Amino acid sequence: MNGLPTAENLKKRGINTSELCPCCEKEPKSITHSLLRCEVAKKVWECWRECLVDIPSSQRDFSDLALEILVQGTAMDLETFFVTAGNDQPYESSRWHAPPAGVFKINVDGATSENGRNSSVGVIIRDSNGMTVVSCSNYLSGQFTALETEALAVECGILLAREMELAQVIIETDALSVVQSITTGETEGGIGHSYLGIIGLLNTLRSWKLKHLKRDYNRIAHELAQIAKRNEASQCWRGVSPPMVQHLIQEDRI
Repeated sequence: MNGLPTAENLKKRGINTSELCPCCEKEPKSITHSLLRCEVAKKVWECWRECLVDIPSSQRDFSDLALEILVQGTAMDLETFFVTAGNDQPYESSRWHAPPAGVFKINVDGATSENGRNSSVGVIIRDSNGMTVVSCSNYLSGQFTALETEALAVECGILLAREMELAQVIIETDALSVVQSITTGETEGGIGHSYLGIIGLLNTLRSWKLKHLKRDYNRIAHELAQIAKRNEASQCWRGVSPPMVQHLIQEDRI
């Protein structure tokens, strides 16, 4: 369980991020909180009706709770406990939500092309009311792999936030592998240098969170990236919403 990207573990790896749980945003995201104390986690445990231990109400830590389940239940119950805990991914969002007051949400996406065109990225930054602060549709200077393009989209979003002097941000992308590599500090591999640069940029912010968002709820950033690819040109909108995605912005606010 020490591999989970909790605030405690990230701090040990030299990565500065918000200490609050990304699901409830009420308590620090320790392992015990992420797996047992968070209201989202409690709802998961409430579905295990056959369990002889009242996990949602228990104040024990993870290890003590596992021992109690083994004593009162069976080895199969203990396996169910570990499998359920291991599948918990609190950093994933199932839909778009406006950020808390004073925090800005950055949605990013990348697009590649198979017909010789360069890669492109789309970024939109919104406030706690769901209003657009700034957005861009960037046509990049070369052709990159899908993974490289998604990483460049995250980088573009951070740079745009810095340009706008936004110090507290939540970044959402539908590229799960990018989220996992950055939040766990994994800088090995072909694009490890890109992740290292992104981590460096993130650490210049006052607070940040990086979340995986399902593709269906990242449509605005996706469309902005596609626009850049189709037009082979870059555009930026400050203080106004891009007219071609206005209907999607309205749907997110519902």
